Amino acid sequence: MPSVLILDGCPLTRECLSMLLRAEGFKVLAVPDSAQAKAQLSKRAPDLLLCELVAPDGSTLGLLRSIKQDKRLSKMRTCVLTNIAAKTPLTQAVEAGVSALMLKSRFSFKALVRQLNELAEKATKKDGTEKPAEESRRYPLPVPAPDQSLELRQLKPMITRPELEKALEEHPRMYASEQAVAFLRSILESDDCKMESLANAIQGDPGLMARLYREANSKEDGCEEPANSVFEALLRVGLDRLVAILDEVSAEEPTSKARANAPVTHDQLRAHALAVGVIASKIASHCQGIDPRWAMTCGLLHDVGRVRMLGALGDKLTTTLDISSQLGVPMHAGEKRLLLVEHDKLGMMMTNTWNLPREVTQVIGYHHEEQVKLGTVCSAAPKLAACVALGDHLSHALGYGNSGSTTLEACETLFDMLENDDLTLDAIVDGLKAQIDEAFEQSGVSTDLLCEGVQHPVPDQALLPAFISANPQTDIFGLWLRQSFGELGADQTPNMAVVHLRQTKDRNELSDALTALQQRLGEQGVHDPLPVMILSPTGRYGLLDDVMTRHPCIHLRTPFGMSMFERTVNALFSGQQQVAPVSATRMAA
Repeated sequence: MPSVLILDGCPLTRECLSMLLRAEGFKVLAVPDSAQAKAQLSKRAPDLLLCELVAPDGSTLGLLRSIKQDKRLSKMRTCVLTNIAAKTPLTQAVEAGVSALMLKSRFSFKALVRQLNELAEKATKKDGTEKPAEESRRYPLPVPAPDQSLELRQLKPMITRPELEKALEEHPRMYASEQAVAFLRSILESDDCKMESLANAIQGDPGLMARLYREANSKEDGCEEPANSVFEALLRVGLDRLVAILDEVSAEEPTSKARANAPVTHDQLRAHALAVGVIASKIASHCQGIDPRWAMTCGLLHDVGRVRMLGALGDKLTTTLDISSQLGVPMHAGEKRLLLVEHDKLGMMMTNTWNLPREVTQVIGYHHEEQVKLGTVCSAAPKLAACVALGDHLSHALGYGNSGSTTLEACETLFDMLENDDLTLDAIVDGLKAQIDEAFEQSGVSTDLLCEGVQHPVPDQALLPAFISANPQTDIFGLWLRQSFGELGADQTPNMAVVHLRQTKDRNELSDALTALQQRLGEQGVHDPLPVMILSPTGRYGLLDDVMTRHPCIHLRTPFGMSMFERTVNALFSGQQQVAPVSATRMAA
C-alpha cells in the first residue's frame, strides 16, 4: 500500500485526489502549501509526492530542490500534476529531481494511478531491501461511523400537537415531592428554624422552587427586580406565604403516569438538578462576570421542563428517553422528534411567566443548543449559559445524578467561552464531591440518589483505555473514561486507545502521540497493535493514513451514547471493522 503526500493549494483538488487515490489503495495525506509539506516530510517520508508547481506560499521548486539534496528522502519519487504548461518551470522541475510530469488540462485519473504505481514500484526496489514483518502488517482504513440521527428521523411523532397541548393544560403545575414537603415542614416546626435552612431545603426540589419564584417575582406585588436566589425569594415571600404554598402543593409523584422501570424518576431529576446547580456555581466562582447565585439558580431550574413533561406525558416521555438511549442520540433530539417539544424550550416558556431575568430564561431554554451557537442565542449572558451547560455535561461525565440522558458531548468550546485559561477539569472536580454531598444533606435529598439510575457501559471484557487528546485538561471524555473505568495503574497495560480528534488540525499531533504510545508498549514487550477508537464530530475525521493502517480502528461520532460506546468497544475487541447502526424502524416495531 504506497503512501502519497499531496501538495495542492486547491481544496477541491486535494479532496478529490485524496478520495480517489484512497479508493485505489493508496495511503494519502494532503496539505495546502509548501511549509506544511516540509513539516510532514521532516516527520516521515512517504513513498510518493504528488504536487503542484505553484502553492499559496509560492513556487514549490524550492521544496523540490531541498528534497533532492536530502539523503533521507532519496527513495521518495515525485510526480508533478500542474496547471502550468510553460517550458521553463517544467524544465526546472525536472532538474530539481521530479520523476514524472502531468498537466491537469490533459491527464486522466487512470493514467495518474498507473504512473504513481510505477513510481512506487521503483521506489521500493531502489534499495533492494524488504520491510520488516511488522511494517508490512496493515489494516484497512476505518469506514465512517453511522449517523444515528438519520435513524431517528425514520420514526413518526408519538403525539399530535393538540394532544400535547391538552396534556400540558391538564398538568399546568410542576409537582413537588412528598419527601421535600415533609423535610420543609420538619424545619418549620423545629425550634431552630432558620431562613437559610429553609432555602437550602427548597433548592432540593424544582417544583417548590418554581412556586416560590412565581410568588416572589409576582408583578401584582410590585416586584421590579427579580429575586436572584432562593434565599432572596424566600425573604420576599415570608414564612406565612411559604406555609400556604406547602398547603397548596400537590405531593402526587409525577412518575405515577410512568412505568415502574422508567429511565428517570422525579427524585432522580431532583438530584440531578441540585448537582448541576452546585457544579455551575463552582464554575462561576472561577470566572469573572458570572454571579454564582444566578449560576446556582439556573442549574437548579435547567430541567424544569422535563419535570413537567414527566408529570404530563408519563410513559410517552419514558419511551422517548428509552429510544434515544438505544439509538445513542441526545435526549432533547428524541423529544423534539417524538414529542414535538424539547424540555429546555418548555422550561423557557414556564420561567418566562415567573418574571425572571431574560438571561436566566435564555440559559434554561438553550442549555442544549449547539455550543458554537450558544453565545448568539444567549446573547444576554453567554458566559452564564456556558457555565450552566458545562455544569450539565460534567454532571453526566461524573455520573452525578440521572436526568435520563445517556450521551456525552465535548466541552472545549464551553471552556473557550468562559475565557479563563486557569479553569481546568481538575480545578472544578477538586473537592466537588464533598460540596455536592453537603448540598444534598442541607436539602434533605438522599445521597443515594446521586448515582441511582446512572448508566455506564459494560463491555464484554475489561477495558483499560489509554486516552489521547489535544486538550487533556479540558477534555470531558478523558474525565468520563477515568470515572467509568478507573485510572490506568503504573503496572497496567492499556488494551485500547481512545483518541479524541475534535479538529482535523490536530491529526498530526495525535497520530504522533499514538505512535509514541505503541513504541513504548513495544519496549515493554507488547508488540500487538492497540485497537483504536477515534472520536470525532463527523465520525469520519481520521488520523494519518499511515498510522491508522497500523491499527484496527473504528470511528465513533460525537456526541456518543453509552450503548454505542459499548458496542464499539466490543466490536474492536472481537476484530470487527465497523459497528452497524441501530435500526429505529425495528425498534418501533
